[in-house]
Amino acid sequence: MDYKKDFYITPCEINSYLKRINDKYQITTSSIHSHRLRHTFITRCVENGINQKVIQNLVGHVKGSTITSDVYTSVSDDFMIKELQKMS
Repeated sequence: MDYKKDFYITPCEINSYLKRINDKYQITTSSIHSHRLRHTFITRCVENGINQKVIQNLVGHVKGSTITSDVYTSVSDDFMIKELQKMS
């Protein structure tokens, strides 16, 4: 929110800004948007062992909901390799 002008920045404006940053720095070859950052944040929390209930609370999901783990969590290749190395 811009308190001096008393208006909120829209999700579209945020996504436009993220696109410009990505175009300039070539962070990823696919599209980048604020919701993708949400997915990434939740995945990194899981990869770092943060309790599921804490993550749900941080992102505003209902307690006991499986949406946090079923929809928002993916696993990076590096994380899979590290986890599999635990078996050796």
